[in-house]
Amino acid sequence: MTAIADRPEVDLEQGFSFPLWSGDLADGLVEAHRRVVRAEAERLAWVAEMLATAAYGDVGYLSPLALLVDRLGVSVFTAQRLIGLARSLSKMPVVRAAFDEGVLDEPRVRLLAAAREANPTLFSEAEQVLVDSFSGLVMRDFAVAVDLWRQNADLEAAEADAEHLRDRRYLQVSPVGNLVRIDGQLDPESGQTLIDALRSITDSQQLDPTDARSPGQRRADALTRLCSDHLAAGTAPISGGFRPQVTITASYETLIGLADGTGCVTEDCGLLTPGVVRRILCDSSVIPVVLGGDSLPLDIGRARRTAPWWIRQALNIRDGGCVIAGCQNQPRYCD
Repeated sequence: MTAIADRPEVDLEQGFSFPLWSGDLADGLVEAHRRVVRAEAERLAWVAEMLATAAYGDVGYLSPLALLVDRLGVSVFTAQRLIGLARSLSKMPVVRAAFDEGVLDEPRVRLLAAAREANPTLFSEAEQVLVDSFSGLVMRDFAVAVDLWRQNADLEAAEADAEHLRDRRYLQVSPVGNLVRIDGQLDPESGQTLIDALRSITDSQQLDPTDARSPGQRRADALTRLCSDHLAAGTAPISGGFRPQVTITASYETLIGLADGTGCVTEDCGLLTPGVVRRILCDSSVIPVVLGGDSLPLDIGRARRTAPWWIRQALNIRDGGCVIAGCQNQPRYCD
């Protein structure tokens, strides 16, 4: 086996000068990672010294933030994180030493710095034990262990942090071109609920061995199935005169493949191809509606403020939304 000390530097264009055993490659990767960590620690040491001496002013900058953004080419957010972590490390000598040696990487150091904020005095007393106990853990276990320590150190602050995480939840669903983009983040409770629900459908034991979909496609299909099951259950609250459901407007000519120019239109996501609509129709209810001519007036039967859902559906197809001049509300927002 080749010792790490004897291993040559890697030429990114030419590669290694001689073949290495698999064990050597793994050891070399670990050593390369530690060099990266030590370089990150050195960078923060330079930031800390600059803060301590106010050297940024001597070279023409009004703040350390301005110097980092200009000289390092990093974003304001990244510069702020570097300054904050450098200040925290000045109060965590044991963590600082482990960082310098490459034992703790920057993500783990940030977790410990956040834990210190929960109870600085208790953290100072327990710092050596925390580093010795947690440094060998994989990242997931490390994060859980630090969070548990923070919770025990200051339960009230931990509860406030949990509420803060919940306040940061959001979900955006936006039609973009011919696709729908989903973006968001969830608090741990909501996130675990979603993960378990998706996993119940995407678990390999529930799938055909010949299923060729990618994991991302399986999750997308699982989310669609969960939403479809919810709408099909009929338990959703009434909105716009009837319970929410996917509504597609298509002419008979379009469905049978004739080019009549009207297409198959959804409420939010634009056009669907006739083939997609015919597939959807295999598991849907169909409401035939005749627009224009003698069939235009709809006989409700008796006076009532809102129409039955099937009449309401026909009105939605006929009018496409609010009929008041200047109002652009979609059908689901109309009474």
